[in-house]
Amino acid sequence: MKKAVIIAGGGSGKRMGLEIPKQFALIGGKPVLYYTLKVFYEYDANVPIFLVLPADHIEHWRKLVDEHKVAIPHTIVQGGETRYHSVKNGLSVIEQSDVVAIHDAVRPLINAAFLDKLFQVAMENGSAVPVISMVDTIRFIEPSKNHVLDRSHIYAVQTPQVFRFDWLKNAYHKSYSKEITDDAMLVEQAGYRLTFTDGLKYNIKLTTPEDLLIVESIIKLQNS
Repeated sequence: MKKAVIIAGGGSGKRMGLEIPKQFALIGGKPVLYYTLKVFYEYDANVPIFLVLPADHIEHWRKLVDEHKVAIPHTIVQGGETRYHSVKNGLSVIEQSDVVAIHDAVRPLINAAFLDKLFQVAMENGSAVPVISMVDTIRFIEPSKNHVLDRSHIYAVQTPQVFRFDWLKNAYHKSYSKEITDDAMLVEQAGYRLTFTDGLKYNIKLTTPEDLLIVESIIKLQNS
């Protein structure tokens, strides 16, 4: 079956206190985005990678590619106003595929075995959504009341999320809604069944300065 990858790279560096988008932050002398691309390329060099970036980030990324000698083949796609519009733009340039993985640019700690499992599950079931169970006590807090939630039914959702290409195309015909925060929600609302599978404990989404330190430490260990 034919596979394709869309990497959504529309994040900023504001919450991390950075002057540049967080996917361009350097770890070990390479941009974060390099490590994300590298995992997919090493998993299967024949799988096309479509990197979706905001229009005003594209030239900066091209300079980083030249400066850091990023030799991983990928197609740059101009993003849209929101993540929804950016992924939709990415889907529009994929000519043919059976399954498509959609991944956050700032989750560089995935691995080939994890990707292989997700693609296999999606090829068998139509979708593969990685999730992690919660280990902390979860409390729902409002100004006037609060209560503990049953954590056995609460999961954190990760990427990459992998779906049949035709499911995604149909799902993205639906109008944009700010209530939809990931592709799984959109696919489910289009009437398709989601298949959940185990996520990765260290599949961290870079959000805070502390996240960057953790990811940098893990990448250094992997490369030592």
